[in-house]
Amino acid sequence: MVMTPMPKYIRKMQIQNMNSQIPIQKYMKKHQPKRVQKLGPETYFSLQEMKISNYIIETIPYYYHYFFLRQNYKKVNIQNKEISKTTSKFLLWEEIVERKLGFAEAFQQTRRPISLYLDSLQSLFHSCQILQQHHLVHFNLVADSVIFIEDIPRIQDFSTSFLFTETSMFQDSDYNLNRIKNEIKETTQTKLYLTHRPPSWHLLCFMKEHGIQRISMGLLDSVLDNYIENMMKYNIPNKEELWDEAFWESFRQGWYFSLQSLFSKSEKEIQEEIRRESLRWDLYSLCILYLQLIPFLWLHHPETKENSFIQKGVLFLKKNICEISVLSHSTFQMGLEEWMDSHGYEIGANSKTSSTS
Repeated sequence: MVMTPMPKYIRKMQIQNMNSQIPIQKYMKKHQPKRVQKLGPETYFSLQEMKISNYIIETIPYYYHYFFLRQNYKKVNIQNKEISKTTSKFLLWEEIVERKLGFAEAFQQTRRPISLYLDSLQSLFHSCQILQQHHLVHFNLVADSVIFIEDIPRIQDFSTSFLFTETSMFQDSDYNLNRIKNEIKETTQTKLYLTHRPPSWHLLCFMKEHGIQRISMGLLDSVLDNYIENMMKYNIPNKEELWDEAFWESFRQGWYFSLQSLFSKSEKEIQEEIRRESLRWDLYSLCILYLQLIPFLWLHHPETKENSFIQKGVLFLKKNICEISVLSHSTFQMGLEEWMDSHGYEIGANSKTSSTS
């Protein structure tokens, strides 16, 4: 099993606690988590969340520093009194009661928006690294899937997550493209558009839905046009300044280059090649999430709009979503460190330089 290193900011928190003058009994009582039981219907996705949550708890050390999980699941059958001899299947689980903020709420309330932006990006990137090390793909890294507890982001909602293997995209063969196709229809109806997932995934779904076996230039044009159109439908202010025409041209060229090798391949080869890149999908989603956060920062913290450090960060994130074939955790880590080092920003530090205050 791959041992997960503990981040610097968590080690600092533990050292501070060890050096505290609070008696250990009082400290343990104060930090003993409270739990609440919740009940929900048993569905494919709730069962998938149960499966992935249990896997994380069993295999990832210090998982509670990175993920907010449902725990201690039990299956429950409840009889319907109005309709005789019928029962409904439910899941009963426990959640730790924490003072938490939603993703947008945390950035709206903070007095240090740039520091929170950088620290939380680094923290979530580390969480994505942990998922990759344990062959997990979250598959739905959006604002609703991130909560903040004491200024530290945790990833939640593993209902669409899956375990990656060398032989297939999903360890559970029941989680196939038909389920993905149904999911994309349901989600489109709620106008979420799934643009946090890369164009290659949208291409795979489009081919499956329409029974297409080969990729053509026209097909790729159509998928990219639809992706860009949906990206622009997000109701965020100043989005034209973030997604200008020059960027979309670069984006389109990058994805043409990334996917051109698929033109001569069979349907099965196309599916397998796109599936093999799935361990990069969460990293792609992370870049999209923090790019979509920029106009929100401009709105609620106008001082961030002219900040050169943030402007460089936007360019860094844009570069990473333009071609999935060159996007990797190692190159992202190097780029992230270069970006922060350029302004003397120490990752995970409690004190920031004047350039990022």
